[in-house]
Amino acid sequence: MTRIACLVVPGADERTQRLLLETALAHSPSVEDGGPGIVYLDLRGLEALFGGEKEIARRLLDTIAARGLSGRVGVAGSRAGSRFAARSGESISIIPPGRDAHQLGPAPLALLDLDPRMGARFGRWGIRTLGELADLPARGLAE
Repeated sequence: MTRIACLVVPGADERTQRLLLETALAHSPSVEDGGPGIVYLDLRGLEALFGGEKEIARRLLDTIAARGLSGRVGVAGSRAGSRFAARSGESISIIPPGRDAHQLGPAPLALLDLDPRMGARFGRWGIRTLGELADLPARGLAE
């Protein structure tokens, strides 16, 4: 089962982003740069090394705190879910396995960082949440 952590440090500069990537790579071999202040880590198989999801999230936050930074970690079954969880306001927020869709339904489309034209188009259609977007027919949306 896929489990993704999203480490977020608001207002990160290039130096901080490098530190986030180094921190992530010290905990997972599978890391993705999500843009300024955002790093994703694949958590599969890490329990034996670092403990459960909450322990891994705590380790990530402790590591960046030792460098004078504060951030948040979200864990979910997808990048979007983990990013939503990280933005929830808690320092560590974990969406239980299989609950991403339920948790993400009311989340705003802004979570996706859409191109402004696409965001405006969805706004004209009355689509404001991820749940409303998910309810659109996939075939029509792709076209």
